[in-house]
Amino acid sequence: MLPLVSIIIPTFNRAHLIGETLHSISAQTYQNWECIVVDDGSTDDTENVLRDYIQKDERFKYLKRPEHRKRGGNAARNFGFENSKGDYINFVDSDDLIHPDKLKLQLAVLEDDETCQVCLSEAELFSGSQRRKKKSKPLEGIDFFEDYILRNIDMGTLQPLWRKEFLASADVVYDEKLKKAQDYDFFSRMSFRPDFLHCTVNSVLVFVRAEGKGRIKDLQNNPEGITSHLQAYYKTNLLVQERNDEALYKKHINVFLRKMLPYINAKDCDIALGFLKKMKDSAYKDDPKYKKHFRRILIMVTLLKYSGFRGYSIFKRYYFLK
Repeated sequence: MLPLVSIIIPTFNRAHLIGETLHSISAQTYQNWECIVVDDGSTDDTENVLRDYIQKDERFKYLKRPEHRKRGGNAARNFGFENSKGDYINFVDSDDLIHPDKLKLQLAVLEDDETCQVCLSEAELFSGSQRRKKKSKPLEGIDFFEDYILRNIDMGTLQPLWRKEFLASADVVYDEKLKKAQDYDFFSRMSFRPDFLHCTVNSVLVFVRAEGKGRIKDLQNNPEGITSHLQAYYKTNLLVQERNDEALYKKHINVFLRKMLPYINAKDCDIALGFLKKMKDSAYKDDPKYKKHFRRILIMVTLLKYSGFRGYSIFKRYYFLK
């Protein structure tokens, strides 16, 4: 019997776009799938769009996030996962598209190599208005955990096809406390596991819509979003320290600090100061030189806060670990 693939789509007010996503799923050359759409409280015509698809194809299922569950895509993904019946899982966003052969090609690789827990693919960005495309970075010869956390490779929600039993054995699939950078946290935790082994189809199998996606500038006036974004990087840094690799620790701290810098520049100093203190208190092996660095940066950010940001250019010069 052919394995069942569960495609899980969280959505919120995407009635004008989700039809394209569902059509790309209907067009799959591999036919043994179910598609679970979890509505996070839409107020537009999403439900009627789904009803039309369900009438034509019973493999589509429409669920509403229960009232007692947190709002947001993470809880919707988890709820869809809990209600899935497939042997394999593909998370998809409700405005993106997948190649007709995506399931067929990735499933063939996973079925051929039982040691692999996930099959990756490449992606292209597209704009609905101008159709400009940008291909993701190559995935050949990578150390997934290291290359991903250092942002040397791109990986989005919908590119991988996962074995369900691998995800089910995790303490948590998506962290429902995070509002931003949930993929960064998710991929970091999954790839850190000792039983993680990936394989790859080195072809573009997903198409990610460029407009409407979250950007750092969208978070600058949203303290909850800023905190979630930095919390995901902080959680990953604690994993990095378990690797006991000082060179990787330095590299990741600098990635983390780079992510924090725009928020400081936007004068969200209090949030940054909170994370800098946490970084000082959890410095690598309690090494005095790292504690000293974070203590110095804490003082500099505090001075920036109370001096009207005088000396910001000097501050940036000494912000990163050498």
